[in-house]
Amino acid sequence: MSTLSRRTVTALAIFSSLSAMSGMPAAAAGKNDIAQELRAGGLVIVVRHGATFPDQADTDPLNFDNIAAQRNLNDKGKALAKSFGDVLRQARVPVGKVYTSKYNRAYETAVIAGFADIEAWDVPNDARYDGPTLFIAGATSGYIQPTHRPVIRAPFPKGRFVTLKNAGHWLLADNPAGFVAVVEAFLTGTA
Repeated sequence: MSTLSRRTVTALAIFSSLSAMSGMPAAAAGKNDIAQELRAGGLVIVVRHGATFPDQADTDPLNFDNIAAQRNLNDKGKALAKSFGDVLRQARVPVGKVYTSKYNRAYETAVIAGFADIEAWDVPNDARYDGPTLFIAGATSGYIQPTHRPVIRAPFPKGRFVTLKNAGHWLLADNPAGFVAVVEAFLTGTA
């Protein structure tokens, strides 16, 4: 069985969270507990890609080379990817190896963000992390269903699930204060 790093793995955000962070002044980020934790390094940050074309569908989902048959980033998604990389650099967050799914939208997000060491990768079926992990779902989003939890919990047995009120799929955009409070509580161990 593969064991992932013993250092805290933090599923901090979906990619949409960075749209709100991109407007945050560097001074504010420097005072923020989240930014300090990120600057310390040693974390795994799970991120979702930005906006895609709404009229596209993954029509050939097992053929990763067929980019035309995938949902691809639109201009807003590409701008968000660039902003994401800029925010991390501005906040002096160290970025090591970047793993993406094999979908073009995920890989392209990492490239546009300006990351150097990128690998399109599939998580091994036997991968497991026994440390604390946070999964946040929006109350009005159907993205993480209760039936998904056992599947998610298999590789993350200490996974904690939080449902964020007044939020859909775009957590931080819908409820910024609630999102930050949940993540800060998780990182500081006060939740």
